[in-house]
Formats: sequence, C-alpha cells, structure tokens
Amino acid sequence: MSTSPSNRFLVTLSPKYSPSLQDFSDHLNSKGIGHRILLDITYQVPEVFFGVSLELENRENISLLGKLSHVERVNPVRLISPSRTFNRGIIEKPIHADPFHYPPHLEANVTLLHKMGIYGEGVKVALIDSGIECQHPALGKGFGKGYKIGFGMSLVDDDDDDDGGADGKKKKHDKHSLPLKQAKVPSPCTPCSTHGTHVAGIVGASDAGYGFTGVAPNVTLGMYRVFGCGDDPHTTEDLILAAMLHAHKDGGMSFNFNSPTLASFKDDAGLADIISASVGDEGGWGYGSALIDTINKLVEKKGAIIVVAAGNEGSEGLFYADSPSSAKDVISVGSVDSEDVIAGHFKASTGKNLTIYRTKTIDAPGSYPIYFTSGSFENSRDACDELPKNTPDLSRYVVLIKRGTCLFSLKVQHAKKKGAKRILFYMVRLFYAPYRGIDSDSVSLIASLVAKPVWNIPQEFDEYYCFGKRLTECSGRHDISRRRKISSSARQERSCWFQNLFSKNRAFLLSLMFNLSFIHSLKLTSCSPALVPNPDGGFPSSYSQYGPAFDFQSPQPAVSAIGANVVSTFPLKEGSYGSLSGTSMATPQIAGIAALVLSVRGKNFTGLTMRNRLASTTQIMQSSRKDHTIDTVVHQGGGLINAFCAVFANTTLSTPSLSLNDSAFYKGHQTFTISNHGSQIINYKLNHVTAKTLKTFSYKSKFHRPDADPAIVRASASAKINPQTFTLKPGSSQTINVDVKPPTILDPKSLAVYSGFIVLHADFDCESHNLPYYGILGSMKAHPILDRGPDENHTIVYPYLSFQNSSNSDTSTRKVPAPQTLNSTFVWDFAKHKVIYLRFRSLFGSPLFRADVIPGNSTLSSKSKHHDYKNYFKGIRLTGLVPDSETESFSRSSVDSTWVQAWNATIMTNKSHKPHRLPNGTYKLLLRALRVTGRRENEEDFDYWISPKFHLRN
Repeated sequence: MSTSPSNRFLVTLSPKYSPSLQDFSDHLNSKGIGHRILLDITYQVPEVFFGVSLELENRENISLLGKLSHVERVNPVRLISPSRTFNRGIIEKPIHADPFHYPPHLEANVTLLHKMGIYGEGVKVALIDSGIECQHPALGKGFGKGYKIGFGMSLVDDDDDDDGGADGKKKKHDKHSLPLKQAKVPSPCTPCSTHGTHVAGIVGASDAGYGFTGVAPNVTLGMYRVFGCGDDPHTTEDLILAAMLHAHKDGGMSFNFNSPTLASFKDDAGLADIISASVGDEGGWGYGSALIDTINKLVEKKGAIIVVAAGNEGSEGLFYADSPSSAKDVISVGSVDSEDVIAGHFKASTGKNLTIYRTKTIDAPGSYPIYFTSGSFENSRDACDELPKNTPDLSRYVVLIKRGTCLFSLKVQHAKKKGAKRILFYMVRLFYAPYRGIDSDSVSLIASLVAKPVWNIPQEFDEYYCFGKRLTECSGRHDISRRRKISSSARQERSCWFQNLFSKNRAFLLSLMFNLSFIHSLKLTSCSPALVPNPDGGFPSSYSQYGPAFDFQSPQPAVSAIGANVVSTFPLKEGSYGSLSGTSMATPQIAGIAALVLSVRGKNFTGLTMRNRLASTTQIMQSSRKDHTIDTVVHQGGGLINAFCAVFANTTLSTPSLSLNDSAFYKGHQTFTISNHGSQIINYKLNHVTAKTLKTFSYKSKFHRPDADPAIVRASASAKINPQTFTLKPGSSQTINVDVKPPTILDPKSLAVYSGFIVLHADFDCESHNLPYYGILGSMKAHPILDRGPDENHTIVYPYLSFQNSSNSDTSTRKVPAPQTLNSTFVWDFAKHKVIYLRFRSLFGSPLFRADVIPGNSTLSSKSKHHDYKNYFKGIRLTGLVPDSETESFSRSSVDSTWVQAWNATIMTNKSHKPHRLPNGTYKLLLRALRVTGRRENEEDFDYWISPKFHLRN
C-alpha cells in the first residue's frame, strides 16, 4: 500500500556509521542488493537526517535492506504535488492601484509596516517550489550574490522523465541518479515556473508599476527547485527533504547568473532564516514519515522557521490535513478570500459601465449588438440544447448566455454552431467560488472569445468550480471586523436599470472598453470600478483544507492569510503578471510577514516562538457573510494574520493552540503562560469565544464515510478561566488555567469537532491575543477504518479482490472503472493470473495498515489473545505478510479515491529476507487497520476484513 512512485526509498543510517557512501554502496552489493544511490543526504545536517535516497533494482530486497546493522529505518518515497491553484488570470495592463493600496496587504496589516519603511531588510527566505523566472524585472533580473534572488539550486532537470522503470516504460520524477554532493548543481532559474515565480513575487517582488509589491521586497530570496516542467509535475519526498536541509544548512549555493559552472558555485554564508514550501499531498499525521520527522527535528533541534501550505481540498470535509503541513512543528497556513477581485469593465450604449470578471483584455474593441439566447433570467438550461432554427447568424453579436445546469463548453459549442465569436456568461444569483453572495437582483458577467482555440471559458470555470460542489452550494464570506452593507436603494437602481435594458430589446450596443482594476463587488455599477469594500471577501476560503491532524499534534492550519485572487509575478513568456488563488498564495504571505518580524525584532526567534506569535496576534473570522458564527479553528487556525501586531507585540504565549483530544483521552484542563518582554505594565481581561461545531459524520453520511460538507451543530463548549483578570509587569509571566467542558447533547458517533478561543484583551495595542482550542466529542478509536460501502456506481462493495486492474499504478487510483470482483470462493490459477488486486477505501486515518495471508480453514477466536501482531491475530497463526503492504501513518481516502494493493502470491516471514511464493493450497487474505489511538499489541484495536477463500494453483 505504498504510495512510492517506484522502487525509491529513503534510508536512515546510524549517525555512528563512518565509512564512505561508496563503502555503503559496496556493502549493499556484497549482500546482493542491487541499487543505485540517488541522493547523498549525509552531510547537510547530519544531526537531523543522516542517510541516502536510493532505488532498489528489486523491491523485494526492502526487508533485507532494513535488517542491515547500520540501517535504522527504510521509508518508501511518496510523490508530492505542488499545492494546486485556482482562478488563474493574466494581467496585461497595470492595476489601477498603488502598492500602499494593494488589498491583500491592507487586509493583513502589512501596509502599515511598509509606510514605516519596514521591508524585510537583511532576511533570507528560501522557497521550495517549481523554480523561478530570474530575469523578471520585479525579481531583480538576475541570480546569485548581489541579486534579489541570491541563492538556491535545482534538484531536478527540465526533462524529468526517467530512462525507464522495471516495466520498460518511462517513469517521471526519477532523473536524479547522481548524488547531489558530486553533481553539477544547476540554477533554479527556469521559464516553466509559474507556481514558483508567483510565490516568489508574493514574498519579495519590487514595485514594477503594476500596483503591488511583495510582503517583504527587501529580503534575499532563495529558490530550491523540486518540480520539473511536465504537464502534471510532481516531486518526491526525498527531494523536498534534501531541499529543506540544503536551505537550512547554508542558505543555498549561489553563483554568477551569467556563468553557471561548477567552479562559480560557492557556499553562501549564513542559514536561510525562513523556509517556505507550498507543497503537499495526502497525510494527516504530526509524526511518522521520514520527511515529517525531519521537518520536526529541524524546528525542534535547529530552531528553523518552516511555513507550509495547508492544502486546497476543503471539499473533502474534516480530518483531511495535508502532509507535510500536518507536521507537529511547522507553521501551517490556510487561505482567506481577498476583499477585492480583479475585473475589467466596458460601457453599454447607454453610457453605463458594466463589470466583467476577467483579468485578460478581450482583443475585440468596437461596438457590437447583444443577443440573449434566452428570453428569461430563470432559464437554467440556457443554451444547454441546440439553439432554435430561427436563431440569426451570431457572428456579429456579443452573445449573452446564462450560467447553469450544463457544461460551459456545451453552451459554447451550441452558440458556435450559430456563428458566435464573442460570448458573455451572466449570473443573476450566486456566482462561482471566489465571488460569492450575489443578490438575486444583480448580474455578473464573464467573457471569452469563441475565436480562441479550446476556449478560455471551460478552463476558467472549471477552476472556479466550487471544488466538488455545485456552484449554488457555495456560501458567502465576510470578516467580522469589516462588515459593510450596500444600500437597498443602490441594489434597486442597478436591478431596475438592467431589467429595463433587458426588456426593451434583446439587441443593444456595447462598447467593449476593458481596463483592469481591483473592485469589491460583482454588482453592476454606473461608474468605473474602484477600491470599494466587498462584503463577500474576508472569510476563510471554501477550498482551504480542514484539519485536525489524526494525532492531535496540530489543528492544521495554525494561521490564515490572504490566498484568493492574489496578484503577483508570472514567467515572462506567460505575461509577466497574473493572479492565482490557493493556500500556495497564503503561505508566502506568512513567510514574508515572518521576515518583517525578524527584520525589526532580530533573529532570535525559533520556529516555535514565531508560530506562537503569528497564530495569536490575529483577527478571528466568522464563517461567511450569511453565517455569523465564528469559523471552526480547524479551518482558520488562530485567524487572519495581523502583520503589524505580529511585529510589535511585546507579549508572547507559550503555545499556539490547546488540544483537548477526543472523549476517550480528554484533556479538559489546560494551562498556558503569557510573558511580557516589553517595558509597559499591561492589564488583561480574559473571556471565552465559541466557534462553530461541525460533525465529521452525520445522518447524511453514507456507509460511515466523512461528510464532504460537514453538518453544523448549534452546540458549543463552555470554559472556566482562572484568573479572568490580571496585571502583567515587564519581565514577568502569568500562568492561566482553563477548564473546558465539551458540548453534551451530541451523538458521539458523529465525532463532532468543537472549538473556540480564549481571548486575552489588553489595554495596549497589539498586546491582545487569541488562543484557539479544539477537541472531539466521541472516541476516535471506536470509529471503523475500513470502508464497507459500495463504489460510486453501487455495483461493488469494498474491500474486494479482482484479477483485473484498470489502473496504471498499483497505489491510489481515482474514479477507476469497476472490475469483476471475486466475492466468493474462487480458484487462483497462477499460470493465467500472475497478480491479484486488493481494492479498499479508508474511512479514517490509521497508524498502521497491513495485509497478511492466513490459512483457508482459519476461524477467529475471541478467547485467544496474542500481543504479537506480526505473527498472530485472534487465535490464527499468520502464514505471512503480503510484501509491501505494511504502511504507517495512513491517510483517509478522498471522496473519489480507492487504494489498490497488487499481490503476486508471495509472502514475507520472520525467517525470510526475501519474498517467496506460496505453495499450492487454500488461503484467505486478512486486511487490518489499527484504529486511531489504538495499540498494536491489542487485537481489539484493529479494524479488519477477511477475504473469500481461494485455492492457489501454481
């Protein structure tokens, strides 16, 4: 059940092991373990990680490798994705704003620091990403010492296809055959770096006349490139681990941009002060993998400040924390919708300005008649069917089609058949994810030119599609501290204008005059858009991922920042500037703010103290414009970052959050400390603020699966705080005791996640703090792990066996066509079927998954108890382990994913170093998953499934 892309492993060696890497390789060869060393990771920070990444010629040698005396640990290397982004828009003209009015900086209180001349001078920020456009004018037009992009390296090639795997097919992401210590270290500069260049600009772009700067434009940036240039780029855990260690060790390797030769490289003095990584994949554990454990050690032992994106799978529901952002000690970052969106505008023949939600200029200036394909605003199937025969030639019109029901591509196809070349989609109710809360009497427009290949419309709207939900299910967003209303008279005026315009004639003239500007509203206005408040912004983004971690090491995220509709740098060939949305964009804002803190307060901050500071000097957010309840802590963390207070607060808390655990391991009594490092006497008054309670599972949950859209519960915890008031003198500390009582009216089977804040109000600016807490009502160990429900077609029940594999991999698959199942006693003729496939889904995370073979006549016994889980289970002596099936820190399945374990009828036993074929006989498969908080020695803590009996014939 490994998610390793190949026979690639991270091998942790004993720090006492002194022979050379070549000696280690020779030793493996002497043991018959064919391999190649991919990465030498023994020299960067050996007290944190000492080992290698290697590829085995035969995966079956993993057991023998793990038993070598100087090998401490062997971990399969998992694929890692860049955090996906949304709402991509190219900006062709400067935004009508100046850097002091750049909305994401205003909302996060960065602008106040910029006005004070605080820009991050003297701080080094290392980015782990897809590379960077080094010739970009806003990024310094160069790379190396003396440039804005001052250090870094690439751990991948532009062509990241390997020369072949065991099956002879090309396998991506493995062309790293030379140890880094011996390799020619290439530049991280690359034109195929949209993600990395955008992230870098958010941290440190200079003002190039486009209306914005980076959060800390005077920092020195470093880039560690870990993604290639493929259409679907991924990287691997070992590359991210090596990049982290390189960034921490020496702040990178710098060289002259115009002479990228090995001789021109040199160590750049000093450590990277901050490491930021907008990467992640399935996970959910604070400890466990080699990558996560290494990150935690970097923070704990070396004081590293590491910032990681929380992930963008908010539609998966609770307990879907990403890895490595779920690592216990990182600063995990969630996303908040910006209070401004980028839009163009054009004029109708009446002289009215109409807003169009598109960043790119439409290259079709002139006047055109308008043609509505439907005579009703209520026609949700507008243009879903072929247009009527009496439809005129639409080539001379701007065609208006209402969004709804069917795919935009289908609507475009039908309009195109009638000659359409210019199309506007309009909306009379709720729009797509970034622009929420449209009143029913308002209209929004988005445009695309039919003449362009493939169409912009389907691509853009797929990205804006509410990530698994229908658009009408998206909710509004609003920040408590910025509530502003639009007058009803203004709404009525806009509504009457459009309705009258519509009723007069289906063809009226528009003058397409597009100019880009930030706006705050999707409403039709009678004037050009300007910097005005948007009541739909300032809330946690719907795509932002929900925690908590399964082991309660982190609420995940720790803090939130502006991540939606963020303008930054793009590669030059892609237009130089553009906007993106995602936690990938929120993460560099936090990294930049951490740099501002260091530039003012000095570098005597550890990763833990920085996290405590950022997570508590925040603005608590409510869920949405319509839902006035405080959003759950496991979605917003401590709240929206407040950069000004993060810099100037003189008081600090001892912890970023309080974890109460579940009902079985309840920790209702909590203590924390606040310390005064300033020179003022501060008076405090404390109170308790409740947040929204959500059910992980509810009556809507099918087959015990987590709700993708968790149900809200009108119940919350209560808290007693002691003391409730106190005076904190300079240089002193105060311990606060908190006793939290969870809600009592809920069904514990729903695993409701409750949360809130202990708010410390101070009589000095920026000395107030918000300390989040969270807990689970119910026992996590009582919940089943293995999904026993049907597939999406309701034709197959999980888990099941099959001789067919409709997937291209033997790990995780998505939306796999249903194969023929083996749900009763069957014969396995090995001459006909060399492999059998076990498919299953996980309802919840598990500390341990494994599959074993048991005799076909086995009968479980509740009377017989064994603590040796590797050899016995409920009275049954295990025949052997299915090779490569034991996996630790297992994540739960997504809404549409299935785990697949391929098996070739071999087993591993304690006496064997390599897998061997089962003899002819009758067998069953035993699949076990250790429940959360369970102990391996306790058989009752395992959820399990036993397959039908099968007769093996070799």
